[in-house]
Amino acid sequence: MYYGWIDSFHQTHCLNVLRKHSYWDYYYAPHYGTWDSAHELHWTHVSHCLDIIRQNLECNANADIITHVWKEGQAGPFPDFNIQRKCNDFEGLRRWQEEKMVPDDLVDRFVVRPKDEDIETLYPAPPELFLVKGVEPEVGRVFDHVVERPKHFYSSW
Repeated sequence: MYYGWIDSFHQTHCLNVLRKHSYWDYYYAPHYGTWDSAHELHWTHVSHCLDIIRQNLECNANADIITHVWKEGQAGPFPDFNIQRKCNDFEGLRRWQEEKMVPDDLVDRFVVRPKDEDIETLYPAPPELFLVKGVEPEVGRVFDHVVERPKHFYSSW
């Protein structure tokens, strides 16, 4: 059994973090005040999300051509972003995950952190993550602000 999260949903979580960051006054100012007052871990999270989105864009580089057309009032050709795309069935993927995921109450009851000496460290956490004090995983309080809990599921892939 594996405890996991579909990468596309991690990417949309990161996109949402960046969207909220664009509206700082609404989402973060009530908690942090100014940008300068934000916890270092907040910036680590934002930086992580930028890098995750960058990786996805580079690893899944889209080679569609954006043509340029002449538009009245423009000095030069203007990009036509209305590209016909063939998309994956994102809603189908979401439904599949919903069918396979373990409900939060079962995750809370049965996913128990092993003793530190029983944990194999394959990918150590970045040093910045050790700055967290008083993390409350049962309510999803991380990075000094409440984040949505990811939808978890188990798989034997």
